[in-house]
Amino acid sequence: MAAAINRAESTTVQYLVEYIQNEKTTTPLPWVAEPTFKIIIDAAKQAGAERIKPIFDFLQGRIDYHQIRISLACLRNRE
Repeated sequence: MAAAINRAESTTVQYLVEYIQNEKTTTPLPWVAEPTFKIIIDAAKQAGAERIKPIFDFLQGRIDYHQIRISLACLRNRE
């Protein structure tokens, strides 16, 4: 998608996160698979959901920052 709109991947993810926030989306599908979302939710409960880096570190880098950002945006909309 980033190439299609001629933007950096990080910028494209930021646009998506803003969309998720504005639309109050609570599920990250189709951008993050359900099993991955569940892993991120569990990690956020243990490492704290305020920042991405502690979750990334807790997961030992197995899930990328973009998936974590998208998932956290959806998780925050559930609260």
